Amino acid sequence: MAEALDPYPFPSSLYVSSSVTLKLNDSNYLLWKTQFESLLRSQKLLGFVTGQIGPPEATVTVTVNGAVVTTPNPDFEAWTCTDQLIKSWIFGTLTEEVLGYVHGLATSQEVWLSLADNFNQSFIAREFDLRRRLQLLTNRGKDFLVYCQKFRAICDQLSSIGKPVEESMKIFTFLNGLGREYDPITHVGSTVLTTAACSIPLCDIQAFSSSTQDCSASSLAIR
Repeated sequence: MAEALDPYPFPSSLYVSSSVTLKLNDSNYLLWKTQFESLLRSQKLLGFVTGQIGPPEATVTVTVNGAVVTTPNPDFEAWTCTDQLIKSWIFGTLTEEVLGYVHGLATSQEVWLSLADNFNQSFIAREFDLRRRLQLLTNRGKDFLVYCQKFRAICDQLSSIGKPVEESMKIFTFLNGLGREYDPITHVGSTVLTTAACSIPLCDIQAFSSSTQDCSASSLAIR
């Protein structure tokens, strides 16, 4: 006969940091959440934080020597142990500042939902700030490589909070931030610039910059 599955597993020897490599801070919530959900799902524990695996009754009634008595429910104790284990996992992946928001909460679900509420509210302001920085970014006074790095970093940060920049807007914004010396390249076509700005390795961008500047110089000479 197959052994029944434990409804409340207790993998206390699990090395959490090998699965959740990030310490949750103000800028990486979605990445942290993705890692943590994968860990919980792999252990069949995700329902504890979503509410699908709720607590059983704390007590049960049993008959002892013909008398009905109330006794602690062993399933409730098992559920509580697993729930507190998950909560300790979460606490272990928080920065000290973030831990201060949730350290007094009782269950893993309360902690999980509180973190979601706090960070989802902050995402609105963060998205506004990042999009504003992207619109104002220019390569004036910057090396072309530095401009590309800053542009890509802001786009990556927007993606990390679930607000990726659409490709068409990415192209427009990147071109808009270039100085007049790059006009010949902006007229070549947006496809080349999209590849240069967002896809090629950083080690190749400097070469692109040099070729761009050579093209600009040639164009100015012709004029």
